[in-house]
This record gives sequence, structure tokens and C-alpha cells, in this order.
Amino acid sequence: MQLPALALPLILLLGAVSASERTAQTPPPQRANITAVCNGSGNGAVNPPRINMRRAEHIEWSANSPQVASFTITPKVAENWPFAAMSFSGTPQAPAVTPQPLATALENHPYAYNVTVLCTDGTVEVIDPDIIIGRGA
Repeated sequence: MQLPALALPLILLLGAVSASERTAQTPPPQRANITAVCNGSGNGAVNPPRINMRRAEHIEWSANSPQVASFTITPKVAENWPFAAMSFSGTPQAPAVTPQPLATALENHPYAYNVTVLCTDGTVEVIDPDIIIGRGA
């Protein structure tokens, strides 16, 4: 079967509209930056210190501190964690990404977690921030 000459541009246009609608519906990630001093002082931080996210969002974790070799995000209370996976790891070259929260995640509830940072000198820093999931898609 041969399609009329007008059909192919119309099919391509419909595909482009469909793809742009999907892109428009996917919100950009929340971004969290991990900074570790790695001198044993415990002065590491996550910015922002409290992450407010919507259900349709995800979090991209990065580390721009030259002392960070790698980092891992883990829940303080596993039974009370809004994500399916129990840990997310990253490096300065490869950010960690958490997916959208589970449908059962509570809104406006702080989820306590730790960021464990392995420093380039072999020491470990633990940072203690929160995630809060708000209303909205």
C-alpha cells in the first residue's frame, strides 16, 4: 500500500507534536548539590538543605567539591522511604538520580536521609538533610 504524498509529512508532524507534549509534561529535575569539606569537621552540606519536590519530579544529585570521590544517598528509616530503591550513588562525574516518588509517599512529610561521602583522602563524611514531597503533578 502506498501512502499519498501528503500523508508522510502529516504523520511526522503528529509524531513531533506527541513527542513535544511528552517533553512538556516531564518537569525538570530538582537539583541538589553535595559539598564536603573532608577534613573531619563534619562541615559537609547539601544545597538546598531541605528538598521540596512534587510527585512528578525526580532529584539529580551532584557533587562539585574536589574532595569528593563518591557519595551515596540512603534513608534513615527504610520503611519510611518514598522511593523504590534504597540507595542512590554518584560521583562528581556521574550524578545520582532518584526517580519519581512512589504513589504511596506521604505529602508534606519530611523524609530523613543521609548522604555518605567518600572523600579522596579516604575519610568519610555523613550529611543529614531532608526531602519533602508536596502536592502537584
